[in-house]
Amino acid sequence: MARLRFGVEGYKEGGFNLDFSALDRPCSTTAGSAAQNAACTSALARPANTPGNGRPETSDLQFASEKVDAYELGVKWDGPGIDVNLAAFWQEYSSYQLNTFNGVNFAVTNIQACKDDLAGADIDASATTGACVSDRLKPGVVAKGFEIETFLRPARDISVNMGLSPLPLAGGERKCPQLVDCRYSS
Repeated sequence: MARLRFGVEGYKEGGFNLDFSALDRPCSTTAGSAAQNAACTSALARPANTPGNGRPETSDLQFASEKVDAYELGVKWDGPGIDVNLAAFWQEYSSYQLNTFNGVNFAVTNIQACKDDLAGADIDASATTGACVSDRLKPGVVAKGFEIETFLRPARDISVNMGLSPLPLAGGERKCPQLVDCRYSS
């Protein structure tokens, strides 16, 4: 049996980080050294609701909704004593919600990418902190690959299940972690 699923759209609602560690630290233009005061003046010149503007605002705690466009092509074969499933997939995540540990607690942030080559510049869409124009953003995370699953039943009360899912890692390498799982039931 072959199956083709395409254009499946997923959605995960945005929200707010409940811990206040994501808030910008308030800064003073008169309480520090000359360099600290200059840095604070520069931060305060950024528009309201902009990360790193030196003013704690509720927008510092907010993260956007995540969307995914998923495509999958698969084949299943059920035979006597053996079942085989093959699937290839492609998933594009926009505003991917990344749960990051900042050294104290976890905070959710969104990830995007830029369609243009920025030659190493920051990729966010902020005019003050990034180089990517907002209409040139693209999905920040793309998951792609294939999976193979096999279920063997060589004798009564004996079954062997195997799966293979090569995982692409940062840098373009592919790794196949070995996970051995044994179960017994009677």
